[in-house]
Amino acid sequence: MSARTGRRSASPARDGGEEPPKESKSLRTIFQRKSPEEIAQRRSMLADLVRQTSELEEGRPWSGPTTAPAERGNEKASPAIARRVTADGPLRFASHFECGNLLSAKLVLSVPPKSGLAPIPGAAPGADLEYELLVDADTQSAQGHTQWFYFSVRNGGFCGTVQFRIVNLRKKKSLYQQGLQPFVFSTRKKQRGWEPFVCQAVSYSPSAKRGDKEGLRGDFHTLQWSYRIERKEDELFFAAYPPYTYSMMQSFLSCLEQEPAARAHFVRAELCRSIGQLPVPVLAISQGLRMEDADGCDESRAKAKYAIVITARQHPGEVVGSWAVQGLLRFLLGPTPAACRLREVYLFHVIPMVNVDGVVHGNSRCTLAGVDPNRVWHDPNPILHPVIFALKNHLRSLSQGLQPAATHHIGGSSSSSSSSVRGLEMFLDLHGHSAKFGCFFYGSNPTAHISNAVFPKMCSAISTDLSFEQCHWRCTRSHRKTARYVVYKQFGVKYTYTIECSLFAPVDTGAEGSEGHFTPSRVEFVGCAVGCGLALFFNVDLCSVAQACPRRLRPDTPSLPETLEQGGLPGSRPVPPGSAEAPEVQEEACVCEGLLLDLSCPRVLRARPWFQTEVLDTITAAEVLEGLTANYGEVVPDLARLTRDGSDDGGDSDGDDADEEERVRTKEATVSAAVASPTSGARRKAPCRDSPQAVAPKRANGKPVHAGKEEDREAEKPPESGEELAAPAGLAGRGVSSSPTPQSPSGRSRPRAPHRARSVDPRDSRLEAPARSAAEGERSGTQRLEI
Repeated sequence: MSARTGRRSASPARDGGEEPPKESKSLRTIFQRKSPEEIAQRRSMLADLVRQTSELEEGRPWSGPTTAPAERGNEKASPAIARRVTADGPLRFASHFECGNLLSAKLVLSVPPKSGLAPIPGAAPGADLEYELLVDADTQSAQGHTQWFYFSVRNGGFCGTVQFRIVNLRKKKSLYQQGLQPFVFSTRKKQRGWEPFVCQAVSYSPSAKRGDKEGLRGDFHTLQWSYRIERKEDELFFAAYPPYTYSMMQSFLSCLEQEPAARAHFVRAELCRSIGQLPVPVLAISQGLRMEDADGCDESRAKAKYAIVITARQHPGEVVGSWAVQGLLRFLLGPTPAACRLREVYLFHVIPMVNVDGVVHGNSRCTLAGVDPNRVWHDPNPILHPVIFALKNHLRSLSQGLQPAATHHIGGSSSSSSSSVRGLEMFLDLHGHSAKFGCFFYGSNPTAHISNAVFPKMCSAISTDLSFEQCHWRCTRSHRKTARYVVYKQFGVKYTYTIECSLFAPVDTGAEGSEGHFTPSRVEFVGCAVGCGLALFFNVDLCSVAQACPRRLRPDTPSLPETLEQGGLPGSRPVPPGSAEAPEVQEEACVCEGLLLDLSCPRVLRARPWFQTEVLDTITAAEVLEGLTANYGEVVPDLARLTRDGSDDGGDSDGDDADEEERVRTKEATVSAAVASPTSGARRKAPCRDSPQAVAPKRANGKPVHAGKEEDREAEKPPESGEELAAPAGLAGRGVSSSPTPQSPSGRSRPRAPHRARSVDPRDSRLEAPARSAAEGERSGTQRLEI
């Protein structure tokens, strides 16, 4: 201490001691995705896919690689791992398989100070090894989307604790902050399937900026976890969620085609070819669709039906969409009485995987052109966006009552096959969410009639996994190029929804079945709940559950192949101890829970308490509509604001970082201009363009009050004709009329339609429908079925 200044000397040497030298760390790159060996293996994988798809055109079933981890464990292309520890460490990384996207792996080395020794493998406290990982950004994407990850590790003779750090993830908010963990698959423990809660010390935080060549950006985040390797000569797979690959989809569709009970009711066609020349399949489903397999179904086939279109996997990293569609297909093609009635009344067109290139290459959101496919629906380019271009034309044909080109051969060569479609009734687009809990719906018009909320409400009543409180109907400017808004606005389809499913767990409401997490098998039953909701909403049949199994037990139950069961189908899915979803062990196999599901069997739903079986045969759309009207009025509610939920992502696939950055830049520029302006007065902070203060309509006395720019008012204006805000003549109508005999507009009673209880023809002129000619309006008015 200095006597004059009273300050301690800055030099520790003057105090008679020196600070001990710190141990420095360096990184050794041991894996690169762009290495010649990795590129050669990826090219081989892509060549196998193209070869196998060409065999599909010849009518042969899919027999190529399914990329299941259990099969890749003995893959001859995998190099042998030496038992001795080299300078690169004991672990070997790979990501040359479908959905794999590891860019590089670096071993963390510790350099002892002033020892003159070579760097040695170092690790954080409690770990034997430490690796820093980078996942590859989406192909050709300027935004650098990084959210999905999938890679493998081979350990040779090493056993111990390893710490992994992925340092270039983009999302600010993630369910890893709420308890989600990476999924792990071990080839030495393949009977356990994908295990969700076997990692330790999981954290998600902003990445530290560095000045190295990688140039970690300030908006990157780090996902860190530790894993204990217990067995030698093992191959471990780490993924954000159990993957659902392109090969798994093709294998599942081939299984359906080989099952006689399913083959009679669906036809697989090719929608188009992707940029990578992979076929995009589309499934047409209706009762007795195949003439050669249909017995006694001529009457059902001859009827013109309304179409329901279901799409999934526009964003490759949202794997839950594929699992939900697989469950929905197992329900729709199964023997459940409600599913049979749906097939008789409606024509389903299902596109189970839209962005096939992105799935194969391990992208998070984009196609091979680096474009988010759910942001180009307003004007897709046939060269840059061939799948969206073909899919939009497909929907346009259905909305006009025409058979699309991809499915023109359905129904044989009869002259009436081209007119077997009456119009497009509903559009569902399935996505995944990485920041919220539960499953929920997004609509397209914040001023829609309350009847637009009946279907989401009924689905949430059927399964506690779906949360009505998280649904909303807002669609900001950045999301007016999405599928649901374009189909609603340009094609005049009233019921268009985006269905979001969390990658983690349902909303914990305290009710029975709301605990646990979303395994692939549980997500499949989300698709089943949507199917039951369709049957109840359109009043085709009740989804009642029988007192006993409606079919006899037999040991030769048709089931999914083992490669698909690895994702978590009953009997092989990973279930944490004490979980409410753990199925009871059954000595005999039930035919109702094989490849096709029969939800009328009590054994199927007995071990799934989140499925409200007592609601299936009692709920009606009339009661739901009456309750919604009493609680929220005549307009769909803005539940996010009513519950003060500030986590608004704009309503599509856990948001878009590019849109968020654009809003932030616009806000900062507006504030700077206000501060610099001499007439700015008090320099009040200007609201963001898409903020609730600037865009969202505020309700006063039950009427929407619009503010903001002209484009926002155009998208959210109330209906001019009053049809949207007026209660439809009987959603008292859609299976909800208390009167057994419907009334015509003239007041005279007429018999109910035999297969369809409709109140409003979707082709009637509405706010969302494009302008029609007077002849079209007159013709649609004469075809209206009112109840």
